[in-house]
Amino acid sequence: MGGNKRFVEEKSIKPKQNTDRIKKHENGQRPSASTVSCSDSRVPNEMIFNKGFGDLFIIRTAGQVSVATSYESTEFATLKLKTLLIVVLGHTKFNAVASAVIRAENVPEHIVTLSNEIMPAVANCTHLPGN
Repeated sequence: MGGNKRFVEEKSIKPKQNTDRIKKHENGQRPSASTVSCSDSRVPNEMIFNKGFGDLFIIRTAGQVSVATSYESTEFATLKLKTLLIVVLGHTKFNAVASAVIRAENVPEHIVTLSNEIMPAVANCTHLPGN
């Protein structure tokens, strides 16, 4: 939370972001937390939490849709890497979610698959237009 506060206040200190830190972790990792977040390039986990190399185990998927590999990655981080915290990091203006909300047509096959995974959550939202 402290790192995120520094990020929001534009007071990031860019910790542990040098070649010494990279060398320290070349034979293994011990991240303190895992993040499950969207693949969106505007959601840079290390920057948002003001962390450095080796601090976070990051699991990213478009639209933050969790599939088997996401669950397996989270399990790996918890059981093998011993991360003590899992942060589910969302953001606004998800393009994948927007496609599901407007039920976009003529989108590539894999995006349709992604939208179909999101639609059950959209159906449960009471604050969307038309719901």
